[in-house]
Amino acid sequence: MTPAPALSRLALALALAAASSCQQRDASAEQLAQAGGARARQAPKVRTELVVARPMVQYLETTTVLESEKEIDLFPRSPGTVMEVLVEEGDRVTEGQVLARLDSRDQVLAHEEADVGFSEAQNTAEQMALAVLDARARLESSSLAAQQAERDYDRDRRLHESSTVASPLSQKALESSRLARDNARAEQKQMEIALQRAELEARASTISVQRAQAALNRTAVARDNMEITAPFDGIVAERNIRLGDSVGSGEFVFKLTDPLLLRAVFSRPQRELSLFQGAHGRGEALQLTAMAEAIPGRSFDGEVVRVSPTIDALSGNFRVTARLDGGEDTEAGPTLVPGMLLRLKIATAEHADALVVPKRAVRREGDDSFLFVVEANSRLRRVDVSEGFTDDEHVEVTPLEGSKLAAGEAVIVVGTRDLEAGSEVVLDNGTRDEGATPAAEPEAGATAEAAE
Repeated sequence: MTPAPALSRLALALALAAASSCQQRDASAEQLAQAGGARARQAPKVRTELVVARPMVQYLETTTVLESEKEIDLFPRSPGTVMEVLVEEGDRVTEGQVLARLDSRDQVLAHEEADVGFSEAQNTAEQMALAVLDARARLESSSLAAQQAERDYDRDRRLHESSTVASPLSQKALESSRLARDNARAEQKQMEIALQRAELEARASTISVQRAQAALNRTAVARDNMEITAPFDGIVAERNIRLGDSVGSGEFVFKLTDPLLLRAVFSRPQRELSLFQGAHGRGEALQLTAMAEAIPGRSFDGEVVRVSPTIDALSGNFRVTARLDGGEDTEAGPTLVPGMLLRLKIATAEHADALVVPKRAVRREGDDSFLFVVEANSRLRRVDVSEGFTDDEHVEVTPLEGSKLAAGEAVIVVGTRDLEAGSEVVLDNGTRDEGATPAAEPEAGATAEAAE
């Protein structure tokens, strides 16, 4: 009868072990279910940036080749043989400075001969001036003599008429007095004619002096034309002559440019004409920034100074001229020079107090754009917006009717996938790379299956 109690104890032990195992399995399953549920309810992590109110500028971009406002090709004014070359490429010159000289010996001799002729004409003019003075003095003397003869005749006539008995002697004296008067009058007339002749000769000599002066000036110009001079301050950009060359009046010899007065000329499509003309009509100068591939890391300021009022019929474009400030070489490095290829960034409009967000914050559904704003309770609010001016990293946004947005609010820039308005999120604005999207949390079902 003893085996029966032993069997009972064995059966009881097996039952207790089975019950304990079930309880352990039930506890493990409950723990796994609770863990999976916790993961399923965890809020997604996102990264945010603040909405900023600041000016936003609309830009147009184009490329062109830099020019100098003052650049000229120089040609000899007279043909000749090059005797001196006084400058080289890159030399800075001033207005009127001689760049090269041609053989001018013939022109110098002609000028000296003309100078002699001018001196002779001046001497003749001086002699004619003296002749006029002499004729004027003679006329004055003859006038006095004529007046005296007129008085003598009047006196003799009165004496003759007052005498009661006329004598032959008194009659002869009266006739002599009349003859003297007439001769004095005739001599005065001759002196007047002599004075007029002297004055005419003096005027002719003055004209001869002017003619000699013109001839002298002409030979001086011919002599000076054998020198090639700079018409303005600048830099010799190109030299195309050598010592001993025979050059003609139409042969290019130098290129002179002003590196400080720079301009950029470019064309824009006619649909943009109102942007440029509108600014000029308001008296505003459109500002621009120029960058050259030859000078990396530097930018140069400028402004639009001229806008063509007409459209080119072939291209449909209009011409724009901008002035740039290249400046002299400084410690900042090299400066702009004519011929450089430029990329221009032209500011055509500005919104002074725009709401600006990073481009990464804008989400799109078809033609609609919207943002997710994180409110104080960590819940999301969807804001429908329209996009405005943009730059490399930011965009201007304007909330549509029924939405609101203010500077200082936080908008999601990373982690916007699978979010909806009203969702709860966790901010993660740590030091991790902003370009990386946080890893998605494993789904509860996958986690539970792996645990098993």
